[in-house]
Amino acid sequence: MTNTKKCNNFKKIKEGKKMLEEIIKQCLKKGKLTHIVGPPKSGKNTLLYHLASKVQKGEKAIIIDAEISVSVQRLIEITKFKEMELERIIIIHTKNSYEQHKIVLNLHNLIGSRKIKFIAINGITNHFRNNGTKIGKANKYNILALQVAYLKEFAKKMKIAVIVTNQMKGERDKFGASMGIVGKKIFEKYVDTTFEINQVNEKLWSINSDKNFRSLYLITEEGIKVLD
Repeated sequence: MTNTKKCNNFKKIKEGKKMLEEIIKQCLKKGKLTHIVGPPKSGKNTLLYHLASKVQKGEKAIIIDAEISVSVQRLIEITKFKEMELERIIIIHTKNSYEQHKIVLNLHNLIGSRKIKFIAINGITNHFRNNGTKIGKANKYNILALQVAYLKEFAKKMKIAVIVTNQMKGERDKFGASMGIVGKKIFEKYVDTTFEINQVNEKLWSINSDKNFRSLYLITEEGIKVLD
């Protein structure tokens, strides 16, 4: 069997239901920074809920919610956690870029002696896309770059999985393809893996990574349903 055929067979194995577990596995790699980018309502939050379902007794996960869009109800539906088990997930809302910056750069103090499964920043660029902020464009870029660089070193030093979600810039074209990633150059420089989500049609989404993973999925009441 040629190397090309082996590669094709490998990709086929990774497609289907195993793909969701593979994505989760990649996101939860200790010491790595993962970037999940996609349009609104593309399942980025849902994927975070799937990650949260892997937090076991004695572990904690911290979700810094810059978009104020994390739903406890959806978290319960997907993780199947009971009330006491929900204590494993710490959700911190940030109202502006200043709060986010302060929290991100103090993560080492925030975690204390807790055993952390992962840390996620939901909508890391959200406050920097707000036109109402008084921060200049150049300063926005520098502050965001500082945060992402810090998260990279934090993940590596603390051996903790760190995940950031991000929005596409502007609208999608008629084929559903990305028209740009907010802070693209920053993330290309610092992250270990990027998962990019694009819309295929009204209900169907595709998720691709720079590690040659690809899958199609639907968003259901139970969470992400990967197609065979």
